Amino acid sequence: MKNNIEDMTLEEVQYLIKRIEKGTLDESRDKEESQKKKENGQRLVLKLIEEFGELAENIRKNMRFDGQNIKGTIEEEVFDVFYYIVAIANYHEIDLEKIFY
Repeated sequence: MKNNIEDMTLEEVQYLIKRIEKGTLDESRDKEESQKKKENGQRLVLKLIEEFGELAENIRKNMRFDGQNIKGTIEEEVFDVFYYIVAIANYHEIDLEKIFY
């Protein structure tokens, strides 16, 4: 895997987010039990909704990245929304590269 996210393919980004959501970058970690997995799926959707709300608020305020601090900007929230979309795709075992035509 590449060290810089800007150089990663969609497949590599999806793999990285999968590792982050599992709480490890270690390949050998066991899968979650079904109840915990269900709760995680619900958490991902709630986090996505939360991030969409934050994105809408930052768009309303026109909070743009100034080149120094990305915190609280439209750009940060677009990344957060993207992160949770990828995490949800991973949860449902969707290969994002296969669904893009």
